Amino acid sequence: MATLLTNYNSFSDRFQEFTQRIYLKVPRAVRTIRFKLAFIYSVILFFLASGLVLSFNVYLNENLGRDPERHIVRINPFAISPKQLLDDFASLRVEEKQRIRDIRLNDLRKVQLMSLYSLLPLAVVSFGIGYYVSDRYPIY
Repeated sequence: MATLLTNYNSFSDRFQEFTQRIYLKVPRAVRTIRFKLAFIYSVILFFLASGLVLSFNVYLNENLGRDPERHIVRINPFAISPKQLLDDFASLRVEEKQRIRDIRLNDLRKVQLMSLYSLLPLAVVSFGIGYYVSDRYPIY
């Protein structure tokens, strides 16, 4: 039992020395409470904004991923009361249906890529906002 306790204490001492060496290698600005609060705030903001982007993509995937039910075409947009022609998707030719599907899926892919590319600036902005908020509203 005594050897087990001695081994634990020596391991604990070595681990504490190791963490102290790593802690001293981290820049001083990162060790401040303001940076830690900014990081926590930015993680919260990033997950909220990412959830919003994700829900937007799920909504678009639901609507653009399936075939349209009808297509509204304006005949004369400059008329006082523009007439509208409802064109059923089922009544179109196979080539036209495929072309519409391709256009919708291409648009969906573009929006998904833009959403993916927006995550990096979103992370940077969320850290900036978190850094600002941590200075303005500190936790005591």
